Amino acid sequence: MNNFRLGRRSFMGALTGFCGSFLGSQSQGFYSQLQSTQIYGMGENFSDTLMNQWFGEYKQINPDLHIKYDSIYSSDILLDKLKKGSIDFAITDISFNEQELKLFDNNILSFPMGLSAIALIYNHQQIDNLQLTKEQLANIFTGKITDWQELGATESKKIKVIFHGNNSGTNLYFSKYLSSISDEWKQNIGETKTIPWEMGISARGSEAIVSTLKQIDGAISYVECPIARENELNIAKLENDFGNFITPNVSHFIGNTNRLSKENINYSNSDNFTYPLLTSYWFLINKNSLNQEHINNLKYFANWINN
Repeated sequence: MNNFRLGRRSFMGALTGFCGSFLGSQSQGFYSQLQSTQIYGMGENFSDTLMNQWFGEYKQINPDLHIKYDSIYSSDILLDKLKKGSIDFAITDISFNEQELKLFDNNILSFPMGLSAIALIYNHQQIDNLQLTKEQLANIFTGKITDWQELGATESKKIKVIFHGNNSGTNLYFSKYLSSISDEWKQNIGETKTIPWEMGISARGSEAIVSTLKQIDGAISYVECPIARENELNIAKLENDFGNFITPNVSHFIGNTNRLSKENINYSNSDNFTYPLLTSYWFLINKNSLNQEHINNLKYFANWINN
């Protein structure tokens, strides 16, 4: 899961800058003064692998920090809990500019963690190396392509689209990308966390998407790349701007963290082998709900991330 580590330096810099405003010039002797602390966080389903890996490694270094972490399928519920102070931090793949955060809650700050990707997953017994052009991808999800024969299968079989039925960052990034390659999608649906599908099967959360897809021969859907890899699902190759067909892999977008901003991911590919459907990860905190010991531990955690 090395793709998660792409953002460790940028995340560390941002978070350290925030903590530094509280800690001033304290640095030497700081770590030895940490007390046993419990921090509670939540994140959308896609972040489970990331958090379990990071927190597991970090606990070996700082066993006095007890991090309770739960996953949730709804970004709206996640943000509401952060606003109310029910949790200390949140992990989301929805980016917010400063104006949006200010309107929601002026005390919430977000820090970039890095890039990953959305994988096109499918279940078809006759196809093990699916390649999709931009036009084919758009036509599948606008309902113009409805049979696997149109994608190279020897026998007719209905394409069964499984979609995220809840508000999600995965929906947002997927709809953004479809808007960039399909005028029809852009005009009729556009960029949204909740896609008004007129066809297909609804599933709430990535775990439900994966479970449903495994049960249906002929199904196709989209999830965060780490979830697809972890469940050993078939992943389609997608056409990029250079006409190459690429599967999501760390080597395909490792150099593209400069494409990450709070406003957008630039989908204009930078090289021949860039995967086209990228997502971003964000670490959110409510600065009013953090006491000094929480801040100290976040500072320690941020410095560890940079090592």
